Amino acid sequence: SSGINAEWPLRPGSENIKEHKRLESCYMCLEKCSKDSIVHIGKTLYVRVPPNKSLARNHCQVVPITHIVSTVNGDEDFWAELSTLKSTITTKFSAHKLDVVFMELAQRLGNRKHILIDCVPVPIEESALLPAYFKKAILEC
Repeated sequence: SSGINAEWPLRPGSENIKEHKRLESCYMCLEKCSKDSIVHIGKTLYVRVPPNKSLARNHCQVVPITHIVSTVNGDEDFWAELSTLKSTITTKFSAHKLDVVFMELAQRLGNRKHILIDCVPVPIEESALLPAYFKKAILEC
């Protein structure tokens, strides 16, 4: 016996090949993102305008540069940069009398290895009502 694992070389159908293909087709990877939509590139995160339809005017998305399933899986550098970006985005919106809702999108966790955080501006006078709307929506699920 040569001591080589039976899975090597990788054969079509193996989990490694499937995972590689999933990551190769990830539309949230920085390399696949339209350069026209990128607003900021940091060390661990980038900010872009949504590639399709925006939820509101000035809606943007914070996306990790590496594949992570949720923000909980981010390291210290990720969390420090995310905190700074959220603060910066909030400050920029507040200058225009807007508050911001940050919503993490993590769906199909088995297939998608890349999350994003939607940053949706809302008028300050309406932002106080948002917790009640979110609570109602969650209770109705």
